[in-house]
Amino acid sequence: MLQNAKFLVILLVFGGLIYTGCADTTSSPEPEPEQPVMSGSLDMSRVATLGNSLTAGYVSGGWTTESLATSPMNLIVNSAYGGNNVGPQASNRFIFAAIPGDGNPRPAIQLGPPIQAGVYADGTPVLFPNVQAPGQVDPTMLNPMNATVNRSFNNLAHPGALALDLLTKESLTNSIGVLNPLYQLSLRNLGTQVEQAKSLDPTVVFIWTGNNEWLGSALAGGMNPPYPPVDEVTPPGMMSFQSIMTEMVSELAAPDRQIVLFETVDLSVVPSVSGVGVPVGDNRAFITDLSGDGVWADTLAFWKMNADGGTPGVRVGADEYVMFSWLLRFLEAQDNYGLTPLNPLEDEHVITREQIAVLQGAADAYNNILRGIAASSPNIHTINTSEVFAELAANGVTVGGTTYTTDLFGGLFSFDNVHPSPLGNAAAANLFMDRINAQLGANLQHVDLSMFAPPSPRMAPIEGPVNVDALRSTHENAVNLFTGSRD
Repeated sequence: MLQNAKFLVILLVFGGLIYTGCADTTSSPEPEPEQPVMSGSLDMSRVATLGNSLTAGYVSGGWTTESLATSPMNLIVNSAYGGNNVGPQASNRFIFAAIPGDGNPRPAIQLGPPIQAGVYADGTPVLFPNVQAPGQVDPTMLNPMNATVNRSFNNLAHPGALALDLLTKESLTNSIGVLNPLYQLSLRNLGTQVEQAKSLDPTVVFIWTGNNEWLGSALAGGMNPPYPPVDEVTPPGMMSFQSIMTEMVSELAAPDRQIVLFETVDLSVVPSVSGVGVPVGDNRAFITDLSGDGVWADTLAFWKMNADGGTPGVRVGADEYVMFSWLLRFLEAQDNYGLTPLNPLEDEHVITREQIAVLQGAADAYNNILRGIAASSPNIHTINTSEVFAELAANGVTVGGTTYTTDLFGGLFSFDNVHPSPLGNAAAANLFMDRINAQLGANLQHVDLSMFAPPSPRMAPIEGPVNVDALRSTHENAVNLFTGSRD
């Protein structure tokens, strides 16, 4: 990552704004007459996309029509259909949910105008989306504004979905019992994601799943094992990831249909998990200029509980992670929790090297399963997502002379520090398109990243106090997609 070796400016919050200049989507477009849409040699006449919040464009702890429009999958399809790269419905061929929000008769998701969390140094407001927590949404209010479309949506993904949910979900809870009514917006009680994708008779299917299976465990501090298990050694009645994905691809496979499986991301690139502190020698330390003066790392070393689960604590290693949830607590309490051996981090705020090995091992195993499935047919392909985000982490993205990064509040991840920002989605979409072009003979064109860059023209910390409550709410909305409500 592009890291400042000496200081971590933790209040650079310019990357989570949702682009709101999109066209109205309250109409109910009907499918266009069938005509082939070719991108190079790839037939993209009918596209179905399946997955979770990454596929659905969940941004800054909220799901809105505008954020959904900036999902990587929508941007890829827009490129094939000649869209303007930000319009919600680039073509009647590719339709997705118009989410009820502020100013509409039934504000199910957006509760009102964005919340101002402060201002940038140039005076630009810092805005967080004002949205309902996923588990608190009234499911009876979750009819999309374009619900009268008489076929399945093309982007069927919904936040919080596990791989098994793509095969089975038609209820208010996911396959591990977490309440999440948001599925109703994309599925409309017309069947599972897989069933509805088949009904579209797609020429191309994009599937991005498998991240939530281990990320949910990571966001809980690594205290629970990833779900589901990788292989067939499972408790009775539990499907493994191998069997879930094999069945899913088998259900969707058809002659001349291309299936693209997007692999899971790497644990190290998610700022909520790995973005707090920097490695200093053998240890991880907190470097901040919150006080206005630089503080050397050695004075703010992180400490975790000892092997017996108590004090005095031991140093957090450079190869271990301190959770973003600790930073939220620090911003509010301003105490020495986690910064002294007598007040060490509790398990929920640190991920040890042993837990990292388990979590990353599961992610790697899931990816190997996807590659194995792809090797079984010339019509099935994988996209190395970890490689894409590693490239973004190593190089960042420069737009208008400003370089945005995957660091905490670096601009390529949104305010919840779990999901990419609109700019991060667009940058990832461009790299995905490069790989789709190479593997499938497509001719997809990059989106213009300047259309997604945050409004602040330069990297600048927030001036004045930060609305920590808004920041916490945004983060917890995202976390609750995986773990359920903490209330």
